[in-house]
Amino acid sequence: MMKKALALLFSFTIVASMAIPAFASNETSAYTELSYSYEREPDYVINIPTSFNINYTEYISITSSKMDIDANKRVKVKFDEERTGISPNGISLVGPEGSSLRCDVWVSSLADPNTQVRADKASYAVAFFDNYSTSPYQYGRICFVPDILPDTVSGTYTKTVYFEIILEEKP
Repeated sequence: MMKKALALLFSFTIVASMAIPAFASNETSAYTELSYSYEREPDYVINIPTSFNINYTEYISITSSKMDIDANKRVKVKFDEERTGISPNGISLVGPEGSSLRCDVWVSSLADPNTQVRADKASYAVAFFDNYSTSPYQYGRICFVPDILPDTVSGTYTKTVYFEIILEEKP
């Protein structure tokens, strides 16, 4: 009899422990906070010609073949002032026997070349790109105009022009 009583007690304990209490109230709504963190890795390619001859082409174009950046950012391409030696007077190309040739530098829009401004007025920026745009929304075209004087020595004049490519917040 003791075994039956003990078995009945265990059975009752097992059944009682299976009951899960449920609480209900008069609430008609509830909420939860949902969050997700995402950081886009910027991925862009800027196209700048590796060489340029002023004799054959009036200007060079700065374009992009890929532009995947956050919507609140832009890519800015500008002259590296220190390495290029650009100033409000333009740049100086080096020629035969150490002679120099000054060039004015102008930037304009690819879509409207008549919007030309001196490079120093543009803070030496030459192009600005938005997300998914392979054409710059501002500038994108650079024009170098040699200042040929009566005493300019015949020959080839050269200069390495350096650029900075900057991912920045939109203003």
